[in-house]
Amino acid sequence: MGIFGFAGSSAYDAWRSQALMIVEDERPLLALAEEMLAELACEFRRVAPGVPIVLMSGYVGAQLAQRAAAIGINDVLRKPLQRRDLAESLARVMGSAP
Repeated sequence: MGIFGFAGSSAYDAWRSQALMIVEDERPLLALAEEMLAELACEFRRVAPGVPIVLMSGYVGAQLAQRAAAIGINDVLRKPLQRRDLAESLARVMGSAP
């Protein structure tokens, strides 16, 4: 068990196909993505439509938040992450999960 009682898989620095394979094979309850993986959101939606996506970035502003919402990302967190921020985000997006 990882943080907050969840176990995880990592696609850190993975190629696009590796990240999508993890989503297809493991059917996660949640996807946490670095800003550089944001373009995968549409593909994540195709592969696992009900999986909430949380984007993490050090550069959160109105433009990023609007772009994230437009491509189906459920929440945006500013790095460095605080444990409380992550917990609150998980509660928000998991509450809206099917």
